[in-house]
Amino acid sequence: MTHRELLENALLDVLQMLDDDEQAAFNEAFEAAPPHLQAQVRREQTRFAKMESLLPDVSPPASLRARVVEAVRAAIAGRQIAEAESALQLHDPDAISRLPAMAHRRKVAAMWRAAAFGCAAAAIVLGITTVRLQGMLGDIRSQEDMLLSAMRDKFGPEYLADALVDESTQRITLTGTDAALQNDAKAAVWFNPGWQTAKLFGINLPATTGSKYKLVVVDENDEPVSVIAEFVFTGGLLSEEVPITVALDAERLAIVSGAESEADSVLLGVPEVLEH
Repeated sequence: MTHRELLENALLDVLQMLDDDEQAAFNEAFEAAPPHLQAQVRREQTRFAKMESLLPDVSPPASLRARVVEAVRAAIAGRQIAEAESALQLHDPDAISRLPAMAHRRKVAAMWRAAAFGCAAAAIVLGITTVRLQGMLGDIRSQEDMLLSAMRDKFGPEYLADALVDESTQRITLTGTDAALQNDAKAAVWFNPGWQTAKLFGINLPATTGSKYKLVVVDENDEPVSVIAEFVFTGGLLSEEVPITVALDAERLAIVSGAESEADSVLLGVPEVLEH
């Protein structure tokens, strides 16, 4: 390599523009050059490196250093993670044990984050479910309170406990005689030896003239032999107090029309009456 070529390559070496072969040839020629020529090459390289006029006249932003440091850290971390994933895929215990601590910490941290997100989601779902269950329980309790309140109003406070738990309280059930009404028309008489009056309840009674009815005791021919009570029913829930002026024959009770223009045919009756 001639003297001129050595100086030209020296300038390219400063700019790091030599390829591998050219760099090797330059280094070999520089080592073989006499000391005074080597000194000249170094002077020219130093002078060229200090030529600030070749550089752009700009001021680096204050955040440049932080970005460079962060880029270096990201590159290091990316390489460590890549090595960790490669070692885990190969299931190589020795390689895993040689991984940098950062790779282990990042993998563990990711697992903890995933577990934390899962627990948070489960907690939210559990909270919503708990609130809904509390609302449903509140609705059920409210309905129970309304039912008990209605029963208390219909039976009366002094009769409710006897109707629910007193073994001497009797209930006589009456159903419709017409096959089409048996599933809808129902009535029941509740009475207790300690009560002054019995309680008559009913729903969906067959229509009669003037909505008038009688609670009666009938004989073997279904003919009324005694009238226990007369009442009017216009729909909804029938609730009547029945005076116990005659003995309640549980086997012969029936409800008939109370209209004078209608025959006293049985509308509802106890099973013994309906079987007749």
